[in-house]
Parts: sequence; structure tokens; C-alpha cells
Amino acid sequence: MADFLITRIVPLDPPTRQGRALLLAAFDVEIAGLRLRNCFLVNRKDKGFKIFGPSHHVAFHGALAREMKNAARAAYEALDRP
Repeated sequence: MADFLITRIVPLDPPTRQGRALLLAAFDVEIAGLRLRNCFLVNRKDKGFKIFGPSHHVAFHGALAREMKNAARAAYEALDRP
């Protein structure tokens, strides 16, 4: 199990389309004392849910990416949205 904490999640209202991707929410995460702000939860019709770091220089892979994606998705779905 990867050690991280999602400290903030904010839905994009309305979600923003970029090509085939639909940006659903921005979130902040802490990993081993490192805080990353403005990561994104994205839904792509062809690839399902994915997460992206705050820039193209930051990428998440393997178990950490899967667990963080699942946590961000669960947090997004738990939000009280109109």
C-alpha cells in the first residue's frame, strides 16, 4: 500500500473537456512529506479514469498511481455536488 494523503479535492464546475479527456477535479496530495498541488482527476472514454501531476514533469506510476486514482475518484464521487 502506497503512503499518501489527498488533502484537498475541488470539482471543476463544469468539468472541462480537453480533447478526449474530461477534467473532473483538481486535488492536492502529500507523498512522503512532499506536497503536490493541482493534480487532476480525468476521465477518458477510451482509457477510463486517470490522474495527472501538476505539470508534465511529474508522473505517477504503478501501485501509487492506481491507489491515488482510486482515492481521488472515491473522494470526487463522495462530494456533494448539485
